[in-house]
Amino acid sequence: MKSLRVLFSNVDTLSNKRSEFEAHLSIEKPHIIGLCEIYPKNSMDKSIASMLNLPDYEKYLPDKVGDRGVVIYIHKSLTAFKVDILSESGFNESVWCEVKLEGTDKLLLGCIYRSPSSVSCNNKKLNDLICHARNLKYSHYLIMGDFNYPEIKWVDNEVSSGINTDPFKFYECMQNNFLFQHICTPTRFRTGQNANLLDLVFTNEENMIAKDSIQMDSPVGKSDHCMITFDFCCYLNNENTSGDRFSYFRGNYELFNETLNNIDWDVLLNNKSINEMWKCFSSVMSDNIDRFIPKKKTDRKFISPPLWMDRATKSAIVKKRKSWKKYKYSRNNLSYVKYVKDRNECTNAVKNAKLSFEQKVALESKTNVKSFWNYVNSKLKTRSGIGTLEKPDGTLASSTADKVEVLNQFFTSVFTQTEDLKDYDTNSVSNNFLNDINICQEDVLKKLNKLKTDKSAGPDGLHPKVLYEVRNAICYPLFLIFNKSIIEGKVPDDWKNAIVSPIFKKGKKLKKLKPGNYRPVSLTSVVCKICESIIRDNIMKFILTNNLFTSSQYGFRPGRSCVTQLLEVLDEWSELIDSGFPLDSIFLDFSKAFDTVPHQRLFLKLEKLGIKGCILNWIKKFSIWA
Repeated sequence: MKSLRVLFSNVDTLSNKRSEFEAHLSIEKPHIIGLCEIYPKNSMDKSIASMLNLPDYEKYLPDKVGDRGVVIYIHKSLTAFKVDILSESGFNESVWCEVKLEGTDKLLLGCIYRSPSSVSCNNKKLNDLICHARNLKYSHYLIMGDFNYPEIKWVDNEVSSGINTDPFKFYECMQNNFLFQHICTPTRFRTGQNANLLDLVFTNEENMIAKDSIQMDSPVGKSDHCMITFDFCCYLNNENTSGDRFSYFRGNYELFNETLNNIDWDVLLNNKSINEMWKCFSSVMSDNIDRFIPKKKTDRKFISPPLWMDRATKSAIVKKRKSWKKYKYSRNNLSYVKYVKDRNECTNAVKNAKLSFEQKVALESKTNVKSFWNYVNSKLKTRSGIGTLEKPDGTLASSTADKVEVLNQFFTSVFTQTEDLKDYDTNSVSNNFLNDINICQEDVLKKLNKLKTDKSAGPDGLHPKVLYEVRNAICYPLFLIFNKSIIEGKVPDDWKNAIVSPIFKKGKKLKKLKPGNYRPVSLTSVVCKICESIIRDNIMKFILTNNLFTSSQYGFRPGRSCVTQLLEVLDEWSELIDSGFPLDSIFLDFSKAFDTVPHQRLFLKLEKLGIKGCILNWIKKFSIWA
């Protein structure tokens, strides 16, 4: 990529303009966004910051909340992190980020707001902040903001307020730091007042912004500041956002099934190890997926448009922009009235589209659960990616590779080490034993019939939609593979692979630096999960038949749940209180309960319950990579 698309504006409160702003983003598709005056005027409640997340972007706010507020959004395809050292300058209304470019090049990105009522001592802090930033020696600088210095005539290189004034000192500061200002036309328009150039964009090289790429678009909502967009010239290795993806719901499953039915699976899978059987099956499936499932170009949408956005909304935005351009150049009352009319129509179009979509989602929530949760997830306030993480030595990991390594080290460190269990009581608590299970084709087909086709494929690439559509053709080879796996107590190596996603669990701000505040969520092979499910059903049936569960066990049991447990315990407590007995309750929780299960102790406990032979060997192989 040779340039970054950048958008900057003073939005004069983002919360009441967010919907329209998201619609604008789906049209402009910027990589970087800088916004000023994001909070309402004279508002002491800055908790609104938690509502400012935008889909597809990472959000960066100052550590100390200023009066009106600034924010930087950087697209998730870019590698970036906040530069905290510049937060110590004493000038609160600024936020700074580092963006990795090609090779060793790095961009220092700053967003600044200087209030028109700012006093001289605060203005000096701003100048000192700029000097400090320039001393950090980045290869690329991009500083944008609403500086509220109408006295500076940037085109003529003049300052109307004279020497030794704050505007002159700011102008001199930028000149001394060899920063070039690129905006030459007014950015703030208010009826009855002269248009002013208040919003500025600086770089450390004049050719870093192509002049013909600078656009002054209509303000967001009723703000009186233009939206400034431009191309920032640089080179960077960003993630590939295009490629081919299978369109599983448009596959030719009739020919797919016909091809699979013509295969003699007994001959194909005979005299092979479990790994060879699985490789053979997955290879056949992959080859036929290539043949019968069409691919589509996924020039993956750089920015997903709001789910509620329709053509009428987009047309209203375009119409508003055209009216703005006419008003900006003519500045007459007639064009202003036309702009206000189109602006209000745009606002109403956004509101109506959003309301109509939400009503539709609500009405269809019972029949279209996926659509409901897609919309709910799009509104989550805390959703974000993985930011900078702290390494064991205290340094920070900012690159993707470094963050993966830090999380991997932590996730593996929490496993409980093998312990000495020579004194563990291994006497069986059951007179019956589960050594083996007999899987039939009907068992496999039953599980295939229940597959949810809208779920994701595992690391083996076998999508549940494909497995479901060819279920009658593949239930026999899977029956052979499952039985071979259980009888030999061996698991294909591919079944132990997983796509692991770290999910932030708890804490704010600095706690996000700690890898211990993330939990791993694994996406494994769908076929493996079918085999697991069959084994689990047999183990559960054995335990229930032999009454091996304690009556206090509510988790992971059919017909029981947290709710039924709560109802029963509340009933007991109420009875005790009514009888005049004292009541003390102790609540316990296990930290990282699933991650810290001691495998050796688990195996001994299963054996004690009577689960032995092939089943126990299979569980051991599945649980331990060897």
